[in-house]
Amino acid sequence: MRAPPFAPTSDLFAYASALAAASTQRDIAQAFASEGVAAAEAQGGNIYLAAGDGSLRLLIARGTPDHEVVPCRLLSASAPVPNAKVFRTDEPLWLRSLEDIHTHFPAMRDFANAMDDRAWAAIPLWVEGKPIGVMGFQFVAEQQFDERQRASLVAIAELTARALGRAALHDEERDTQSFQHRLIGIAGREVRNPLTVVLSVAEQLGCSAANDRERRASGRLLRNARRMDRVVRDLVDYAHAEAEGGLHVVPRPMDFHELCLRVLSSFTSLHPERPVTYQRGEDGRGTWDSDRLEELLENLLVNALKYGAPDQPVHLAWYVDAGELVVQVHNHGPPIPPSLLPHVFNPFQRGEAHAAGDSLGLGLYIVKQIVTAHGGRVQVESDRDSGTRFTARLPCAIASAAAGDLSA
Repeated sequence: MRAPPFAPTSDLFAYASALAAASTQRDIAQAFASEGVAAAEAQGGNIYLAAGDGSLRLLIARGTPDHEVVPCRLLSASAPVPNAKVFRTDEPLWLRSLEDIHTHFPAMRDFANAMDDRAWAAIPLWVEGKPIGVMGFQFVAEQQFDERQRASLVAIAELTARALGRAALHDEERDTQSFQHRLIGIAGREVRNPLTVVLSVAEQLGCSAANDRERRASGRLLRNARRMDRVVRDLVDYAHAEAEGGLHVVPRPMDFHELCLRVLSSFTSLHPERPVTYQRGEDGRGTWDSDRLEELLENLLVNALKYGAPDQPVHLAWYVDAGELVVQVHNHGPPIPPSLLPHVFNPFQRGEAHAAGDSLGLGLYIVKQIVTAHGGRVQVESDRDSGTRFTARLPCAIASAAAGDLSA
């Protein structure tokens, strides 16, 4: 089906450009309607894709009364019409005149007359050696379909087929990711309910422990249960952020200093061997999502304790600058490798020393999602002399409506 060389037109270049920017079947259909039919110098066109059950599904029809993306109309591959025949035979069809249409497809006589068509062309669409559909064109005047014109129409079909192949991979990957995100979210929610019970029992055992042995046992249970809770929470947050394009926040008036004291108290009981120094600002009152900021602090502190020097304290500080809450968590120890530094906020990223699998690598990803949902920004600096410092900047007040928009 190789056509001889021809000189591409500006319309064909415009169509190729539109296809290059298309990522979904709907994008391709719209590019075909707006640029592809014009490149073919036709009055109308259509694309049918193989549906996998012996039928063809109409993706787009331009120049007909239902000129729009139509994803639900089906055409039997055995139907006595040009597109079906081309799909069956895998050979292009060139109907130069109304007489050709009437001779080869008498059942289409009335349709052709009603549409005022005088010539038709239909070309198979192939991707990696497999037929995926058919492209058709309608013309208001008789056509010669010489070598140049056939080469042009075949080129349009080949460009479209390649774009459809890319779109199929894109759609498959998107569907797979969507399923994975839903699965992670469902599994996470199912685990959190029994885990809440375990946390409650562990706390009760710690309070009622009769001796040091029982207190140590309940402490180990509580530490591991809280670690599991962080993992599950990060998984659920990751699934929500990926599926919905961001985390949802519910900002309310709060005191950030009080939140810090609560988080530090919890860490002191869970990690008594690792001191955390604290420096507060003057006024920590603002409008944020308290639960999300607690999660942010926990993830930053856990990360600092995990990767920081074990004989050096972790430092938490905050202050207010130009209407922004500035939160910093600093640790000494080996710096983040330069190759990893640009990617620390990506999901499933772990430090080299912890690549064996003792964490999911979602903590810093969740941190960035929380900061972004508040309309802020976060950055990291790391070198051997100064250590590693994460700095998050959040506006001191965001409206509830604005927060809702950020999760859309």
